[in-house]
Amino acid sequence: MNTPKPATKGPDAAQPKPLTFLPALALFLGLGIWMRVCIYNVIPFLVDQGMHQFSAYLAGFILGLLPFLPLTFVFLKQEGHTFGSASLAQRLGFRRFKARHFALMIGLTVLAYAATLLASPTQTWITGLSPWLQPGEVFHPLQIPGSATDELIDGSAQWMGPDAAGYWPWAVAIVVLFILNIVGEELLWRGAIWPRQEQLYGKRTWLVHGFMWYLFHLPFYPWFLISGLPQALILSYLFQKTKNMWLVIIMHAIFNSVFYVILLMIVFGIAD
Repeated sequence: MNTPKPATKGPDAAQPKPLTFLPALALFLGLGIWMRVCIYNVIPFLVDQGMHQFSAYLAGFILGLLPFLPLTFVFLKQEGHTFGSASLAQRLGFRRFKARHFALMIGLTVLAYAATLLASPTQTWITGLSPWLQPGEVFHPLQIPGSATDELIDGSAQWMGPDAAGYWPWAVAIVVLFILNIVGEELLWRGAIWPRQEQLYGKRTWLVHGFMWYLFHLPFYPWFLISGLPQALILSYLFQKTKNMWLVIIMHAIFNSVFYVILLMIVFGIAD
């Protein structure tokens, strides 16, 4: 096995300690199960208490994603990094990227979309196998397998309710959810965890890490059983090739951008 290069670090930081297979798997699955509890149990509970369904939706997903940033900085603090330390941005992969790396990101994004599109019919089939695999009423229409693409805006507006336009607390919550979803996940998985796995797996890290990131999604998105794997592996491959946090954040944001853009358009009154 090829020995990976040590992560770049400053004088105030130590080499990331290896994260072996079982503890890493427990972390990925543990946070996936936590997400399922927040989505499938906390959201219905809040609705039963009288909270608006979209407010409960936002609260449940934000709660599910809240641990990611604190866990990131726990791992980094163990290595000796502090806020403002010279090595922190470099450690997380925030560096300039080359034009060929950006082109690679675009090409892999197109490939991931194509693979997901080809596999998307399996999502509806999977949800029909068991009630445990169905999204239920807690999910936004955009996230339900088989939703009609020509009715996404109308379905979203109806689900959010007639008072959505101009309700600015929802706009703030949507932005917070976006940041936790994209930046929070990437800082933990690719920023903090990846280098610890790379100590063990070297050039095969994208396979191990990508598969675990895929498993993370299954407890709360079980219909991703087939369609979720290509996207997870492709994004991990991008990080393996570039080691650039900006590029995986951009690619991850592109994957999820339609959802957040439609929500904000409805709140801003651009779409109804």
